[in-house]
Amino acid sequence: MPLTETNYNQLLGRYNQVATAEFLVGRIWLKGDPIFDQPDQLQQQIIETVTKLAEPYQKLNAK
Repeated sequence: MPLTETNYNQLLGRYNQVATAEFLVGRIWLKGDPIFDQPDQLQQQIIETVTKLAEPYQKLNAK
């Protein structure tokens, strides 16, 4: 699901309240994705993904 502020707050609330809750975010590339034929674009997408995920990761680890 897309990471919106509403979705983030709902997931984070569940994560904080349920001991067995998991909070997994990321990007999926399927094995045959044409991005693997374009290493420069793949590297750029990886950098963008990590950059976007840094903020929620830092918020989760601040507690």
